[in-house]
Amino acid sequence: MIDSITQYNGLTIAGSGILVVFTGLVMIALVIQLFNKLFARSAALSTETPVTTAPARKLKPRGKPIPEEHQAVIAVALAVYHKLYHEELTSEVTFADTEQRSGWKTGYKFGQRIHVSR
Repeated sequence: MIDSITQYNGLTIAGSGILVVFTGLVMIALVIQLFNKLFARSAALSTETPVTTAPARKLKPRGKPIPEEHQAVIAVALAVYHKLYHEELTSEVTFADTEQRSGWKTGYKFGQRIHVSR
């Protein structure tokens, strides 16, 4: 095995591959640093004045105040409406360890995702 590695220049090929990969990673890191400096400079050059907003004025409710009992009834009615007409999802994705009967479906055996319907 060692003879075939040396015969076909395996160490040289592996070393050059590692060198190429890490050179690419260093170049990506340098480009990211360059972009950070470029964007920091452009942010420093922008001379926009900060926008000031007027304080929000308080609104007074119109009409008579709603009693707490009525507010409770409205909240219950909204909750019942939501439960009746806004269904939750009818399926979920889980991780399960199940036994399959077919040899063709062994990919589902070892904890991969299985679609479960309720």
